[in-house]
Amino acid sequence: MLKLKNDSIIPHLSSGMLFGLIAIDQAYEAAGVPETVVTSAMDGPHKRGSLHYSGNAVDIRTRNATESQLTQIVAQLRSNLTEHYDVILEADHLHVEFDVKRLR
Repeated sequence: MLKLKNDSIIPHLSSGMLFGLIAIDQAYEAAGVPETVVTSAMDGPHKRGSLHYSGNAVDIRTRNATESQLTQIVAQLRSNLTEHYDVILEADHLHVEFDVKRLR
């Protein structure tokens, strides 16, 4: 089940990132993680030039998943999403971005 952290802003995510959210939620469900929590989208501080600011990146909670589940989630996303996406398992969250520049 897809949930939002209270202050996550997603109304203006790109269509590519919305598709990515569906894939992320499906991967979490397939791995047996009961909820997919978006912890950051267009909100919060991010590096200069971050794709978060253009609605092309999200951060997802990982503390509710085991290491084995996270390995499965990352593998499924990298397999199911196109080369236009980056899937990065950070120390405390899963970062997924849709790089619109790769469409050209």
